[in-house]
Amino acid sequence: MSFQQQFTNLLIMASADGTLTDREIKFLMNRSARWGITEDEFAKALAFALSDRAELRIPANKPERISMIQDLIRMMAADGHLAESEKRLFALAAAKMSISPSDVERLIDETLEKLDHVARILITSGPTRQYLDPVRYITNRSS
Repeated sequence: MSFQQQFTNLLIMASADGTLTDREIKFLMNRSARWGITEDEFAKALAFALSDRAELRIPANKPERISMIQDLIRMMAADGHLAESEKRLFALAAAKMSISPSDVERLIDETLEKLDHVARILITSGPTRQYLDPVRYITNRSS
């Protein structure tokens, strides 16, 4: 499966709840840069994802399917909110890919654990600011 097809799948998942949050857009921008998706390809994929014709494309082999499931999990977790429409689309995709419920649970746990580890690293990588009001805050130095 091409990066363009994978990216379109991510856009379909991101737009499944009817909105794209800043975090989802940031995730998609990072993924498009990593995969070499041009602005024109991004716009075409977005138009398709928002259309009535939008449909996930299922990879042919198991390693690509596992990779797609992991990317869909990351996409769903990007905004910190799991909408019912995202859950349904994810469950349908996993079922169409013949991925067992136990494998889905394991992949969710593994992927979210990695995301949690990354979040802890990012949170502790610079100064912390606790705002007292719009002007004043308490801070520590960056480590």
